[in-house]
Amino acid sequence: MKAIGWAGCMGLILASCSNHDPLAVKQFTVRDTDPGWSEDLMVRGEIQKRLYGAVEQEDREKRKGQYYSVRWRANPVGGLVQIRFQYRQAATASKVLAVTQTVPADEGTGVVEFSVAGDSYRKGGRVLAWRMTLSQGGNLLGEEKSFLWE
Repeated sequence: MKAIGWAGCMGLILASCSNHDPLAVKQFTVRDTDPGWSEDLMVRGEIQKRLYGAVEQEDREKRKGQYYSVRWRANPVGGLVQIRFQYRQAATASKVLAVTQTVPADEGTGVVEFSVAGDSYRKGGRVLAWRMTLSQGGNLLGEEKSFLWE
């Protein structure tokens, strides 16, 4: 009887730790093209990942910007999934810019990347507010947004 109670508690703990959110966003900003400035190995690795393949300093400068990794979860038999990234930049005032990626939901989960980098970042400035939405078949499945998004 104790084994059943212990197994039930373990199952409950594991279930409560899993992430069932349909949408999760991680953001990262590359402000400097020298990954050695950070003592944090995770930050240094992320900068190196974003700068990979940029040999010349001009190429490295084009990689400065903000990057958004979006992990999504949807019904694998529900058809295509649409992830929409809406954002406002410092130099664009209240103008909302948007980028959409449509991907098949064959496996039920996936990761897509969005970036505001290069000329867009240099001319428009940093992203002040953003919103990500996940939809499938016209139905909104999830939304994540920054604190400043209305």
